[in-house]
This record gives sequence, C-alpha cells and structure tokens, in this order.
Amino acid sequence: MSSRKPLDYLKQIEQIETELTQLNASRSLTAVPRNLEVTQRGNCTLLKDISGQSSAYYNRIKGFGPEDVPHLHSLMSQYKPIVPSIDMTPNHMTEEVTSALITQGMFPVEQLVFMVIHPVKADLAKNRTSHLIKRVTEANAEQMIEWIQLSHKNMTVTGEMITRAKPYFYSPNFINYLMTMEGKPCGNGISLSEWGGGIYRERFHIPRFPRQRLPISAAEAKVSRC
Repeated sequence: MSSRKPLDYLKQIEQIETELTQLNASRSLTAVPRNLEVTQRGNCTLLKDISGQSSAYYNRIKGFGPEDVPHLHSLMSQYKPIVPSIDMTPNHMTEEVTSALITQGMFPVEQLVFMVIHPVKADLAKNRTSHLIKRVTEANAEQMIEWIQLSHKNMTVTGEMITRAKPYFYSPNFINYLMTMEGKPCGNGISLSEWGGGIYRERFHIPRFPRQRLPISAAEAKVSRC
C-alpha cells in the first residue's frame, strides 16, 4: 500500500497540470500564437496568456486559498481587462474563500476529478472489439490535427499553425493516441508523463459517436499503453 497522502498526490497533480497547460499553449491551433506566462504570487500560481487572447483555461489563478483572500483584488488586477478563472482544490474550499469570490461576481462552472491509477498490464486479447488504437508519430501527426478539426465545428487551421503545433503531438513526454471504431475516427487520448508520474485523459470524441461508451477493453488498452 502506498504511504503517500492525498495532499501529496494533489501537489503532484497541480505541478503536472501547470506543465500540461504550458504545453497546450505551445501547440495551440490558433491564428495568433499563445504566449503563456507563469508567475508565482504568494501561494498562487498565475497563468496568463500575454498574447491578449481571452481564455478561461489559459488565464487562471491556481492554488488560491484562505491565506490569499486579502490579496484577491490584487491578483485579479493582474489580468485586466480579462477576467481570469480560479482553480481551487478541495482543501481550499472554505466559507471565507467562497464569500470572497462571490463578491467578485464569480461562481462555480466546472468540477474536475483526478483518479490515481496503479498500472496493471491489460489483457488485450479479451473482449476484442472493432476498436484500433495507434500512437501519434511524426508520420501521422497531421492526421491528429485533422481529427481535432473534426471535433470542433467551424475551426480553421492554416499551414503555419500546423507547422508550429505538429512537433508537440509526438514529443517523448507527451504521448497522443488515435482511436478508430469500425474503421472510422472516434476520439483520442493523451498521456503526459514526467516527475515519476503523469496524467492520462480522453481529449475529445468525434461527433458521429455522441455519448457512446467505449468498450472496457479499449479503456484498459489505452491506460496500459500509457
């Protein structure tokens, strides 16, 4: 049994998630390249897209807690005229913090759950289905970008954007997977692995498979490969 405490995992997840945001900014398929600035103010990590683009994901305050309440106005002013989002972990969700955020007109919009997985080798032979998983490489990275376009309506991607973002999709510590079902694209997963740990998540699903539950064997295979 692991001797690590929940807060130990939480600190590692926060660190990895910050690095993931920096990586996502570098490979972002936007006409104007994102320029993510990461600074530390007290207990808080400030993520700010200084290219001026408004995005709740790339303009975030992480680690905000009770000790930071007196500095809330100062922290928010770093982002003007953009209003940042605030990431809070469960141990920081106090009545005092909630009241302070409400006075700034803020309210909860999303909850994320991170689960710790202790790796096991999946039996890839059982429950075989029509799914196929392949890793993104330099050879098929542009196919990955095409799939991203399929998952976002009215998304325009230029050659310059592809050239800029393409290498990040097959970097050694940022592994992407493409998944097909019935011979057609249905989605992908990503795995960011550093510091003796990492994050795996489903990144998107193609609209032609709305709310479809992927086979258990497919999920096992993807986690095993990560």
